[in-house]
Amino acid sequence: MLALTDQLTYDASTSGVPFTKGYKPDRVSGKGEMNWQAYFGYPLPDLEGLWRKAHETLLRHADPQDPLVAHLIALTTLEQLAA
Repeated sequence: MLALTDQLTYDASTSGVPFTKGYKPDRVSGKGEMNWQAYFGYPLPDLEGLWRKAHETLLRHADPQDPLVAHLIALTTLEQLAA
């Protein structure tokens, strides 16, 4: 999820149509947000918040020596997101 999000946001940024940090897809508003809250116990985060939660999980469980995820562990933010 982290690698895919990193690549998609990078591609969008270099194409001139970057995602904003506060992006939430329209199709998840309303019932989708209520379902998220019920399932996870907290409000649906925006794109940056969702990435941060996934990254925190990676940091807790991944082996920093694993070459498949080492580059993701080193990330601290998705710099390509527009403000």
